[in-house]
Amino acid sequence: MTKLTERTIAVFVNPASTNAQADLEAGFELLREAGFTLSMETVDDPADLADAIVNHPAPIVLVGGGDGTTSCAAGALAGSDRVLAVLPLGNACDFARSLGIPRDPVDACRVVTQGRIHAVDVARVNGHSYLNMASLGLSVDVARRMSGTFKKRWGVLGYPKLLWDAARAARSFNVEIRCDGESVRRRVIQIGVGNGFHYGSGMTVADDARLDDGLLHVHAIHPLPWWQLLLLFPYVWAGRFREPERVIALKGAHVEVTTSHPRTVNADGEMACQTPATFEVMPRSLHVFVPTDQPIPGLSE
Repeated sequence: MTKLTERTIAVFVNPASTNAQADLEAGFELLREAGFTLSMETVDDPADLADAIVNHPAPIVLVGGGDGTTSCAAGALAGSDRVLAVLPLGNACDFARSLGIPRDPVDACRVVTQGRIHAVDVARVNGHSYLNMASLGLSVDVARRMSGTFKKRWGVLGYPKLLWDAARAARSFNVEIRCDGESVRRRVIQIGVGNGFHYGSGMTVADDARLDDGLLHVHAIHPLPWWQLLLLFPYVWAGRFREPERVIALKGAHVEVTTSHPRTVNADGEMACQTPATFEVMPRSLHVFVPTDQPIPGLSE
């Protein structure tokens, strides 16, 4: 476990986050009262966030934003002794959900003052870091339909409608998936390579997935009529992949995905790269504050 000897917190808040205008001062004051010194940082371009974090000397980095912002910070901090504190301000915030971090800013800051430090996995696809899920196919179609205005207006309630629209328009594609030496060739409409426990506003990567298990959990959905996709959705939501005639389920530390034509890969809500894609996991490479007063669904211990 990382031990903190210096109590400075670098605070980065993504101004484009859904709830970036929330009153955060009460949470910041809680941290100051606990003896922390806050360095309030401004990054005008989100593309510069990783460099700003790397170049700041503070041992604790508090990041306010959604999963994309948090994943960017995780990539900058992975492999170091510095600790990430999560302030969930986005629409889904599945990483925070997996770790039991509250959405209320004061309660989220209280996790820093009263919680503990735990090491979790960080995944990478073609060098792009992510925490929850990277996917291609149907989910990318959903993400493209999810504009910033739509998210602010509908929040998580917009996902079912977008999923319905995208499912009816889904097109299948040929893929080869190699997972720790095992190779599968199929025609599919969706592939997900999960690192975390939750994604997509509360969906489950796999019912046995954990953020500290050192594994990537892969699922690929076969071409199905839209009404069968709707029937399958409750099982996908719960991460229970027990029907090999409809879903391929694999797990391992190294995954390669090759498609007949280049396809975009979405990683934690960000368009990260195109296939061919190599996925890898960095086991327990990120230190993060987690609560001590409740079970944490996304951790194995």
